[in-house]
Amino acid sequence: MTELVTIPVGDSSIELECNWDVGIGGSLWTSGRLLVDYLSRNGVVRQEIEGTRVLELGSGTGLVGLAVALFGPASVVLTDLETHVAALENNVKRNAGRIPSRTNVTVEALDWNAPKNVGDGVFEWIVGTDIAYSRSFYVPLLNTLTLFGTKKTKIQLGLGRDDTEMQFFKMLQDAGFEYYKISEAFVASEFHGKDFGLFEIRRVYE
Repeated sequence: MTELVTIPVGDSSIELECNWDVGIGGSLWTSGRLLVDYLSRNGVVRQEIEGTRVLELGSGTGLVGLAVALFGPASVVLTDLETHVAALENNVKRNAGRIPSRTNVTVEALDWNAPKNVGDGVFEWIVGTDIAYSRSFYVPLLNTLTLFGTKKTKIQLGLGRDDTEMQFFKMLQDAGFEYYKISEAFVASEFHGKDFGLFEIRRVYE
């Protein structure tokens, strides 16, 4: 079953085809909308993203990565399992006319259990949403963040409060990262009090 959804991104928008046939990543989830809302409202962050290299982990429909592409980064690499690549490529094509010509958007398969370099392997930004809802993801995800995240990389994740346990954050710190929760004051009131939160993460030591 497929469905076309239009998501506002500041003064623009993106159009996504959601496809449940590819699995849980084929639909839209609150944390993705939350991160897009935050980025759209934060002019400073949008300016910081411009001209940089961005990696999205667990892209699903490509919601966050395609929204970020509207801000004019040099490149955005959308990644997910091989089963999601075709659907992601379709959504990239669907929004090609909305993305600045200076921004290169690509799709690559990436399995956190056997992470490999994607793009040129260097990223100033990493984004992801709903990517730590299972304990089985914690170690592979941390290994992937360690592979791509440097001290200069800014990482922003949207996570469910109910399904992402404190164990993940403890493991994050043990792996050399620090984090803080972004205040609800920076997102629309419709997202206040929800069971989702935004986190900014930085690598402290390598």
